Amino acid sequence: DPCFGCAPEVDPGLVSHPTVGIYCENAHDVVIRNTKVVWGENPPEYYSAALECHNVTALQLDNFTGDSAHPATIPAQINT
Repeated sequence: DPCFGCAPEVDPGLVSHPTVGIYCENAHDVVIRNTKVVWGENPPEYYSAALECHNVTALQLDNFTGDSAHPATIPAQINT
Protein backbone atom coordinates (compact mmCIF):
# COMPACT_ATOMS: atom_id res chain seq x y z
CA ASP A 1 0.00 0.00 0.00
CA PRO A 2 1.33 3.47 -0.80
CA CYS A 3 1.57 5.62 2.27
CA PHE A 4 0.88 9.09 0.91
CA GLY A 5 1.26 11.65 3.67
CA CYS A 6 2.71 9.25 6.25
CA ALA A 7 4.77 10.80 9.01
CA PRO A 8 8.53 10.00 8.88
CA GLU A 9 8.29 7.93 12.07
CA VAL A 10 5.65 5.76 10.34
CA ASP A 11 7.47 5.33 7.02
CA PRO A 12 11.24 4.85 7.38
CA GLY A 13 11.67 5.69 3.67
CA LEU A 14 10.79 9.33 4.34
CA VAL A 15 13.46 11.71 5.61
CA SER A 16 12.64 14.40 8.14
CA HIS A 17 14.01 17.57 6.53
CA PRO A 18 13.18 21.28 6.25
CA THR A 19 11.16 22.25 3.19
CA VAL A 20 13.38 23.74 0.46
CA GLY A 21 12.57 25.10 -2.98
CA ILE A 22 14.75 22.60 -4.89
CA TYR A 23 16.67 19.66 -3.39
CA CYS A 24 19.38 17.62 -5.17
CA GLU A 25 21.48 14.79 -3.79
CA ASN A 26 24.07 12.40 -5.26
CA ALA A 27 23.81 13.76 -8.79
CA HIS A 28 26.09 14.84 -11.64
CA ASP A 29 25.57 17.31 -14.52
CA VAL A 30 22.52 18.99 -12.98
CA VAL A 31 21.21 22.01 -14.91
CA ILE A 32 18.64 24.35 -13.38
CA ARG A 33 17.52 26.87 -15.97
CA ASN A 34 15.05 29.77 -15.92
CA THR A 35 13.84 28.99 -12.42
CA LYS A 36 12.70 31.29 -9.63
CA VAL A 37 11.89 30.22 -6.07
CA VAL A 38 9.36 32.47 -4.34
CA TRP A 39 7.96 31.95 -0.84
CA GLY A 40 4.60 33.27 0.34
CA GLU A 41 4.20 35.74 3.17
CA ASN A 42 5.06 34.54 6.69
CA PRO A 43 6.54 31.15 5.77
CA PRO A 44 6.64 28.54 8.55
CA GLU A 45 9.90 28.01 10.45
CA TYR A 46 10.46 24.67 8.71
CA TYR A 47 10.76 26.39 5.30
CA SER A 48 14.42 26.81 4.40
CA ALA A 49 16.76 27.49 1.45
CA ALA A 50 15.78 28.14 -2.16
CA LEU A 51 18.29 25.49 -3.31
CA GLU A 52 19.96 22.70 -1.33
CA CYS A 53 22.46 20.30 -2.93
CA HIS A 54 24.54 17.51 -1.39
CA ASN A 55 27.21 15.56 -3.26
CA VAL A 56 26.29 17.21 -6.57
CA THR A 57 29.02 17.72 -9.17
CA ALA A 58 28.88 19.90 -12.28
CA LEU A 59 25.88 21.91 -11.05
CA GLN A 60 24.95 24.60 -13.57
CA LEU A 61 22.62 27.44 -12.60
CA ASP A 62 21.39 29.39 -15.61
CA ASN A 63 19.05 32.25 -14.69
CA PHE A 64 18.23 30.81 -11.25
CA THR A 65 16.92 33.29 -8.67
CA GLY A 66 15.49 32.91 -5.23
CA ASP A 67 16.15 33.63 -1.61
CA SER A 68 15.62 31.45 1.42
CA ALA A 69 12.33 31.56 3.24
CA HIS A 70 14.16 33.26 6.13
CA PRO A 71 17.00 35.30 4.58
CA ALA A 72 18.13 36.79 7.89
CA THR A 73 19.09 33.37 9.25
CA ILE A 74 19.28 30.88 6.33
CA PRO A 75 21.37 31.24 3.14
CA ALA A 76 19.62 31.11 -0.25
CA GLN A 77 21.77 28.16 -1.35
CA ILE A 78 23.21 25.28 0.65
CA ASN A 79 25.84 23.24 -1.21
CA THR A 80 27.85 20.49 0.49
